[in-house]
Amino acid sequence: MGDMEKVLDGEASELYKLLHGIDEEYQKDLLSENIEAEKKRTDNAASILIELVHLIAAYLSDKRVRNDKNKESISFRRIVDMYTILHQTARTKHSLLIRYRGFPNDKNAEVSPDYEIIYGNTTIDSAATAEIMKRLGVAKTSLADHLQSAFQNLFRNKVYSLYLRYRGKNKSETRRFHDSIRALAHFQDAAASDQTIRFRSDAGKEVIYPLMRNHDDVHDENLTLLGICNNIKSDSLASMIKKISSTNLTSQYMSVYNAIFSVKKLRGRLIRPSIEINNVVWLLADQEKEVLTQEKSEVAQFAIKHAGGSPLEAAKILKSVYGKDYERINATDLGERLQVSSDFLTSVDKAPKSKEMRQEILGNIEQRLDKVSDHVIDDLFSQAQADAYASDQKSGFLGAIHGKLSNAVTFYKKRIDTKKKMRQIVNNAVKFNLNDFETLSKDFEISVEDAKALIEMLKTCFDENGKFIRGAFRAIMPEFSRYERKIFEFLWHYLREYVHQSDRRAFLSSLQLLLARMQKPKMAVKTLLEDFYQEPEQISYSDTKALMLCSLLIRKYSQELVDLEFTPEDILKVKEGLDKGVWITRRGGSAKIKTTFSIKLKPFIEL
Repeated sequence: MGDMEKVLDGEASELYKLLHGIDEEYQKDLLSENIEAEKKRTDNAASILIELVHLIAAYLSDKRVRNDKNKESISFRRIVDMYTILHQTARTKHSLLIRYRGFPNDKNAEVSPDYEIIYGNTTIDSAATAEIMKRLGVAKTSLADHLQSAFQNLFRNKVYSLYLRYRGKNKSETRRFHDSIRALAHFQDAAASDQTIRFRSDAGKEVIYPLMRNHDDVHDENLTLLGICNNIKSDSLASMIKKISSTNLTSQYMSVYNAIFSVKKLRGRLIRPSIEINNVVWLLADQEKEVLTQEKSEVAQFAIKHAGGSPLEAAKILKSVYGKDYERINATDLGERLQVSSDFLTSVDKAPKSKEMRQEILGNIEQRLDKVSDHVIDDLFSQAQADAYASDQKSGFLGAIHGKLSNAVTFYKKRIDTKKKMRQIVNNAVKFNLNDFETLSKDFEISVEDAKALIEMLKTCFDENGKFIRGAFRAIMPEFSRYERKIFEFLWHYLREYVHQSDRRAFLSSLQLLLARMQKPKMAVKTLLEDFYQEPEQISYSDTKALMLCSLLIRKYSQELVDLEFTPEDILKVKEGLDKGVWITRRGGSAKIKTTFSIKLKPFIEL
């Protein structure tokens, strides 16, 4: 792994890899390819994914299917065929995760209850489906109805997560998948009558297997499927369950089933079932390689306890803490999640490990609030003020939620207000107060005194008419360099769009000089790339310059500085003078990052 990959996280790293593929091969792959056709292919794959989930949900919920040999065979074959089409269309093979998310976060979403479907880097929920239908021109009666039918079937059968690891590699895998889904379909009937599961395997052999019980003495689908898939004698499996239950592994891994696979010796001998149902792990993780910390495990277990044992209610709680869609949430749904989180935190305060869990919960919520659009935070506070006025209360909603959570949300509101002041600094008519300095101090992890000093230095870079003074910037650059870790992010986020148009070239040239002095210019790449793909549908002046500055970062700064008019492509064609520690030659990137990059580039390609 290169230095840059170590520095950047997830999607930023992937986009960096993609950016550094701007050579002949990259041009063929992206710039010369019909972006609309690629987007349509992605949407087609998503629509196939919806149809697949519809078939799976119908198979598991329809008694007529599991009790009729011919119907069952036809239904399963349709699932396998749809998987084949999906693999061909998506050009990738991944495990499939379906999990309850509680509520849509889009006013156009009509499906309730709402689940999300995760396949690799593709995530689909009711709101995403509405957008896909618009692009494909598909009638509402097809995709939306099938999605709603699937979600309602899952909800009625109390399924809060379904994880399918089927990739169609060979007949043996297909047989295991068939036996797993058939056993799962028969489980509910068997549990209702406390009888054994009976069905014919894919090979035609009659399978009779008792329902296994977990450490809470409750019938457990995953343990039962584990025994069937591995042909383990029920007595032996029961003994294994009892032994594992007597250790602290069950608590650490949230279930006996998960604990079994934490034991290296057992993990090497056992085959995981093709399907897992209602495994709490999948309320937190998107894929098997994702590491679940002890803190996450404890929060998840307490969430189930707080929800009165209802996994569906626990899913709402965990979504409010660990949700990955905060960047596209609206104010109404943000308010709902904050209320859910607040109730949860109040309950956590009474728990034995309250400090540790509260820290885990608040830390994750703060990370997600950082991704919420500024206008959404503004809307949330406007709604809170309106509610307070209507109810004749002083603080309204924000005064009613958990104190520490209210403080976190209030900080992001203060940051927005301070941003607005910062953008007026070019006019030299704005005054900063202690709240502003404290907000900047927390936001950029510097002292209040340093925040004051930075503001004063910045003010000297603009004259009374708001003109950027390049010489003044050069003079204080050694002072700026003291704050290397944060200064570039500080200048880029606050001033990139607000310097007078006639001064933008001078300002960007000054940023280039600042980059030349940085000991770790790679840190600036994270800021540039994350900002670039934050809003793929919108194009701003700063987007083109973000790519330009990012491209400059791969040059060794002992070399001459590159002219601002050079393009990323121009720079990457130069093989001499490149910083080999930064330049990542291999192509790559997730489907999500490639799609985002394509959407962003489309307007330029069409010019």
